[in-house]
Amino acid sequence: MKKILYMLMLMMMIAFADSPEITIISPSADEFFNDAQLASSSLITIEATVTDDIEVVEIVVSLNSVELDFSEFEFHEEGDLTGLLDSAEYADGEYTLEILAIDSEANEAIASVDFVIDTGVPTITITTTDAIEFHMDDVELI
Repeated sequence: MKKILYMLMLMMMIAFADSPEITIISPSADEFFNDAQLASSSLITIEATVTDDIEVVEIVVSLNSVELDFSEFEFHEEGDLTGLLDSAEYADGEYTLEILAIDSEANEAIASVDFVIDTGVPTITITTTDAIEFHMDDVELI
């Protein structure tokens, strides 16, 4: 009987063990990286915190479901995760950054954030069948 109670208590402890907690600080949700933000550097800062009441044994960082080289990131004992993503290596478009953390009891947590890289120069095309007169005084460039 004691063995059964011990097994039940152990199962309950495992069932109620806390999963890691992940907070993505940067990039922020729906952040838009364009030429203005990337003027001085093409690097996008990845910053997150990963905490748990027990040891985190594995962290996987991926971009659009492709695992990134974790050696490019720093994970500090207090839970800070930092790294840089070179936007010059990626085409313009929408991206999802995902962080997976697994602790020593195999509890998992996943956090994700979507952002956009858009460094292309906008193109303006005016199409008309009518002849129009165009004066620069009438145009406001923003």
